Amino acid sequence: MPRIKKFENRIPAFYRKSTLDLLMFSHVTALREYTAEDSKYTMTIEEAIDDFYEVYGIDPDELPIESALTTYTRLQNNFLWSEMKRKIKIS
Repeated sequence: MPRIKKFENRIPAFYRKSTLDLLMFSHVTALREYTAEDSKYTMTIEEAIDDFYEVYGIDPDELPIESALTTYTRLQNNFLWSEMKRKIKIS
């Protein structure tokens, strides 16, 4: 595993993830937040991932929904944890 450079060490680990993973996380989170404003319908994570596949032309056989769901959940937990740590340091 490559050694992390000093300047990279200041960048939270969440932001050093794969570009595709971060793109999917952002897409799914944005769609879910947007649809949550409409009280009649909230998009599920699976529906948002399907939309991500459609928008970016990703074949579900190349990135199975189960794998994408696991990646999304892992990134969400990492993001929430890094935000919590950041808020604790500021206080």
